[in-house]
Amino acid sequence: MNKQVSQERTPSPSSGKRLKVVGLVVLVLVLIGGAFVIRQRTRRQPATVSVESEVLYTCGMHPQVIQNKPGNCPICGMKLTPIRKQPAAGSRSPAPVRAR
Repeated sequence: MNKQVSQERTPSPSSGKRLKVVGLVVLVLVLIGGAFVIRQRTRRQPATVSVESEVLYTCGMHPQVIQNKPGNCPICGMKLTPIRKQPAAGSRSPAPVRAR
């Protein structure tokens, strides 16, 4: 009669500890990755980006005339010229009046 000895392996205490450490590392990496993705999706572009890309035109003699397309000044008939972009760092000038 042969006795069959079941050879069930019981996990050693060190392998259980190792599994917990690996699981903790994976959890931390997933949390960091999730925070990065959320931060990238919620990051907003400055509102001035769309305004700066728009080219505006003005009259050399009548700077209050500003249009979003080239043409002639409605007051004197001079050709409108593009406005140079100026840095907006802290300078607050009154809003120009746009001609129709």
